[in-house]
Amino acid sequence: MTNRKSILFRVPADLKVWLEGRAASNHRTLTGELVQLLEAARDADQKQEAA
Repeated sequence: MTNRKSILFRVPADLKVWLEGRAASNHRTLTGELVQLLEAARDADQKQEAA
């Protein structure tokens, strides 16, 4: 089972609209889209650090 933690943060309204649109296009919840984007950013950072 995945250990999940809650986090609350505020974003500008236009960013929220963009995220909601991405989530809908990718058939994800807003949370699912945020997790995907954060994981992709983490993976990119790890690749850059390894280089």
